[in-house]
Amino acid sequence: MKSVLRKVFAVSLAAISLVSGAGMYANAGVYRCYGDVDNDGRIGMSDSSAVSTASIKYNALTGSRNLPVSVAVANPELYFPNVATPVPQAADTNGDGYINQLDVDDILAYYSHSGSGTLDQYTGNCGVYFYIP
Repeated sequence: MKSVLRKVFAVSLAAISLVSGAGMYANAGVYRCYGDVDNDGRIGMSDSSAVSTASIKYNALTGSRNLPVSVAVANPELYFPNVATPVPQAADTNGDGYINQLDVDDILAYYSHSGSGTLDQYTGNCGVYFYIP
């Protein structure tokens, strides 16, 4: 019963956000960088922490570990409460439409490779620019 209520809450929250348009046009018409979730020009621990926090928050609300990017974009203040100018779209580093532990791991891999001078061995999307229409 608790799981069903969480899912109903999440779907209702997403529907309200979509209808009201809250947060729908945040970061629109700009280029951003995968992995730079806090929009500070660097990909690091603060970005992985923000992604982890968002995923954990969604899991607590719905029981799912996969936060849909569209839900995060509609509610950035809920999922990224400690980030002044979040870019939720940058959190989905593998492009599967969800923000989850895979994205956290990818950001950490990028950070590790950049810190050790082996960025040429990194194979993910972090550091790649994308356009938000």
